[in-house]
Amino acid sequence: MGGRSIRKSLLLGVTVAVGLVMVVGGVLVYLVMKRASFEQFDHALVEHAELVQASMVWDQGRVKFEGAAYTVLEGNEEFDLFQAWLGNGGGELAKSPVLGDQTLERPQAKAEKPTFVEIKAPWGAPMRAVEMTFIPATEHPEDGAVPDDVRIELIVAHDLGELTESLERLRYALAAVGAGIFIALLLAISHIIGRALRPLAALTEELRQRDEGRLDAPLEEVEGVPGELRPLVTTFNILLGRIRHSFERERQFTSSAAHELRTPLAGLISRLEHATRRSRAADDYRDAIERGLGTARELHGLVERLLSLARLGNASVTTEICEVPVNLLVDGALEVFAQDAARKQLRVVREIPDNALMRTDPALMQIVLNNLVENAVNYANERGGIGIAFVNGSSEDTWRISNTGSEVSAAQVEEVFEPFWRHDQGRTEAAVHAGLGLAITKKIVELLGGRIQVTSERGGDFVVTARFAKLE
Repeated sequence: MGGRSIRKSLLLGVTVAVGLVMVVGGVLVYLVMKRASFEQFDHALVEHAELVQASMVWDQGRVKFEGAAYTVLEGNEEFDLFQAWLGNGGGELAKSPVLGDQTLERPQAKAEKPTFVEIKAPWGAPMRAVEMTFIPATEHPEDGAVPDDVRIELIVAHDLGELTESLERLRYALAAVGAGIFIALLLAISHIIGRALRPLAALTEELRQRDEGRLDAPLEEVEGVPGELRPLVTTFNILLGRIRHSFERERQFTSSAAHELRTPLAGLISRLEHATRRSRAADDYRDAIERGLGTARELHGLVERLLSLARLGNASVTTEICEVPVNLLVDGALEVFAQDAARKQLRVVREIPDNALMRTDPALMQIVLNNLVENAVNYANERGGIGIAFVNGSSEDTWRISNTGSEVSAAQVEEVFEPFWRHDQGRTEAAVHAGLGLAITKKIVELLGGRIQVTSERGGDFVVTARFAKLE
């Protein structure tokens, strides 16, 4: 199932991020501009209200309105409205001529600080007004102070139409400019992302063109690979090395298998052709059949080992874990190869604790011991010895199988687990000495959760150590 492409993911993520930034930024700019506009608008309202306030004075027991002091409103009466009342429920003192018989809504609050409210003009236009309550100044201080109960309630309003239109134009302008910038940024970002992903496309094309014959060339030769992709390139190079090694092992395995099969098959064909070339006595035919049967059995053994190696390689083997007597496993392995050991006059040294038990798969563990004992018997020197030791530890069980007279050097121990590898490459016996025993053993040990290693010195002991973690 294919996933979303990197280009689409990046473009979608950047689009959402840029969109959010543009929207939030535009809203903030609009709100800041709107607040600044209203502050300027309110400042002008307060100035007008202060002019009206200055035009109202206390003179000889009454409030007078000096209209001449409000000349700033002349010519703007249809937009600037004011109306003043005597406090404590008193009557109207003055108002804008444009109001005529109409009035503005009387202030509800009695605060002496300016209060801003939204109102509608008598003809329906939206307006913003400032309301305030104050004590008028006295025109003749020698006549006495203004009584404490004399207050003037004032409202001054201005039409919001022009400000509303300006803010509306600002909103559309911000939206239009933001949309243009957003589209331009998306085009630029799309181009940048495309350029940034070109090395990845080149790397993909380079990998697509690689075949078995081009596994040696490292991917560092691809130009323009950014630093973020270097770990990926390094990993690909390691993977290519493993694939190359697998191909080499496959070719070597195929060549070795063909060689091991060809030798006994050639001998079998030769014997049969020799037997059928002319008439022979019954005993000669019987001898030819018995030799051919022996060769067929060797071929059968080789094929069985190849099938076992393939089956272990694809992890199709299931395990059945139980407690097994260790001495029973050793007895089984020694019984199979007792005649070969006696023929070579080998001494067998067992270091197995009495009643030792091991939790493992009995059938697979028997194959491991059979292969290790067989290898020790086959390659021990005449009148030499083999050793079988078992240590039941607290966290792991350890097997140690050794034989004297090793012909494997310390430099060759890394190769002993390779299929078809033999230190005596000149030997021609199929199946028995095909070089598959240790390869199969290593697969089984790993399947059982263990690890195996070999130490050897030419002319000394060949030692195989297999360690298994305790199984529950």
